[in-house]
Amino acid sequence: MNICYGVEAKPEMAQDEHILDFDGQFVVVSSEYEARKLSAGNSEEVFSLIALESPSITARFYDYGFFSAKEKYYLYENMTVPFSIIAGSDIDIQMALFQIEEHLLAIDHTGEPIYFIAQQERELIHRFAKAYNIQIVFIST
Repeated sequence: MNICYGVEAKPEMAQDEHILDFDGQFVVVSSEYEARKLSAGNSEEVFSLIALESPSITARFYDYGFFSAKEKYYLYENMTVPFSIIAGSDIDIQMALFQIEEHLLAIDHTGEPIYFIAQQERELIHRFAKAYNIQIVFIST
């Protein structure tokens, strides 16, 4: 899970050496500084993005992210919350995940699984964890 930045820019800018990726008129760069340079004078908003390394996505993913021209998956950081399951019995974790599954946007399988949900569902997931006696940790990005 890496943080990068997106900004609307002209398609010909996709050839710039600092551009990591693009999607139509939306370009992805590695630093906020580069994103601000690209948006300078255009009054375009800069978006913080979470680049998923090894994801499985759900049907809800595209409401909160996009699949790029370079075949990478990105989530809008301000709209999503990542979390990990850090404790619980196997059966409790399985049952909790069964309940949580319909709320997932994506799972990043790089190392231990990192689960992504919509920002507004944070409290709901916390309640599921409590109900199924598992421990989760919300990850700061």
